[in-house]
Amino acid sequence: MMRSTRRIDLEDRGCSGETFFAAVEYLHVKQPSLAIFENVIGAPWGKMSEYITGRVKLSDCASTKAISGLKQSDKKKELVFSRESNGKIVVEQVPPFYGVMCGAVVKGFLRGDSDEIVDVKWPWPTSKLQNKARALSELMKANGISKANDTIVFETPCVYCTKLCKVDTKEFGLPQTRMRTYMFVWRPENDEFTDDLGEYWEEIVKHLKSPVRHSLDAFMLDDDHEVIRVFREALNGPPGRMSKRGFFLAPDFWTSASANLPHNVNTRKNLGLADKARWITNWGAYGLKQVPPSMWLEYLNCCSQRSLDMIDVLHASGIRDAESHDGLFCGYFWNLSQNVSKEKHRAAVSNGLIEPSIAQRLQAIILISSIFRSYP
Repeated sequence: MMRSTRRIDLEDRGCSGETFFAAVEYLHVKQPSLAIFENVIGAPWGKMSEYITGRVKLSDCASTKAISGLKQSDKKKELVFSRESNGKIVVEQVPPFYGVMCGAVVKGFLRGDSDEIVDVKWPWPTSKLQNKARALSELMKANGISKANDTIVFETPCVYCTKLCKVDTKEFGLPQTRMRTYMFVWRPENDEFTDDLGEYWEEIVKHLKSPVRHSLDAFMLDDDHEVIRVFREALNGPPGRMSKRGFFLAPDFWTSASANLPHNVNTRKNLGLADKARWITNWGAYGLKQVPPSMWLEYLNCCSQRSLDMIDVLHASGIRDAESHDGLFCGYFWNLSQNVSKEKHRAAVSNGLIEPSIAQRLQAIILISSIFRSYP
């Protein structure tokens, strides 16, 4: 769940944006033969591909390319170019929906499906106007470039091709829903951009599909398993104590300015739950809590007050369901990394996205599931 009302774009230099640009720089400097990028389906994959390949298909210029929060004025902006003293045409200004950096050098353009790069001419020869910035539409008109069919090509250290493929974890044998897009990046033979290696890669991915045959319970280890013991020892050791110390210094979440607070407040209001109805965790400020003995206190000490409140809300929802179920004596799988307004208390086992933040993925699956597993 994103914590802002506007999706962070690549150029906003968030964590994902910084990682992506560092990866692109690595590709262009080290020039490996292939690479694979993974991110959410709603990521701006069109822009990401343009940054890597240096090719901008003009028919996609009006597309927002999965970029939310764009103003109407942004959608009307164009790429702006200037001519340097050496005759090269470079990018001066870049609107938010182009995957090009300022300073990128124009190599030429492609007509339709042709793979022959045509030079872009700067048809303003007089000394007074030759270095004046020009919009993309002016260059297109001067060079007979078609917006419907043609592609602008920018100089890159080497040629890369890209291929996108959408996947879902439950189609590959794991009982969870995690929908992601993978982008396969490769250097084509003889720098031929029409190389079809991406098509073979997509077929291999499809061939690897294996529908879920086991529920999440089948992946859970017994409470006395060695992995469980090691993980609980880690929670009781220095890493767990460090996390605990931070959460025990936190003031009351319910009176804070946290951006997540409205999710908890509104969900409780919609369900008719009192603000301080905290039957299971009895959480409070500065680490206060009182939980049933069947729960792992060492783990709950490493949980934020937001997560503890979420446990209480989801547990209450299960009890108040048409067919009442007590979370202490039933199997529930709750994703505590989500905001409470986004999580269903009785979602099917394969519908929850498990995204741990304090442990390895498999260990966290075991841990989060086992906390609430108890038998009468």
